[in-house]
Amino acid sequence: PALVIASRRCLAADFSDWLRFKAETQALIRQSGVKEMGPWMTLYHHQGYREQDLYVEVAVPIDAVLGRKLQQSESPDFTVYELPEEQVASVVYPYSKEAIPAAYEAIGLWVYSHGYRYVGSCREVYLYDDEQSRGQEEIQFPVEKA
Repeated sequence: PALVIASRRCLAADFSDWLRFKAETQALIRQSGVKEMGPWMTLYHHQGYREQDLYVEVAVPIDAVLGRKLQQSESPDFTVYELPEEQVASVVYPYSKEAIPAAYEAIGLWVYSHGYRYVGSCREVYLYDDEQSRGQEEIQFPVEKA
């Protein structure tokens, strides 16, 4: 479904830089007092797998009414907009660094074998996430029939 999100984007040098940016973004948005309406996510705005120069957007769904007010006020610290409704191919898995390649491969095989193609930025949705570790995660790719 469509979601109103609060987010920040950056070009992260590497995964450590992305983790630091994610923590800063979570703190900044939480300090703003907006009500989180779902799990945090990262959208990757680059093609293919990378370990450097990651163009990322860290985001969280927020209350739609408050989000629309924030859109009008143009916060300099983060952006508020509607992430449109999309059809996605996804996989939910218990996060581990070792499981990431298999999760992405599973989506790729399904997309290819079912006649779909990618049409948007990959999303990692942190279904369970705390400051110390990542737990269950969903990887989503917007798709359409080829």
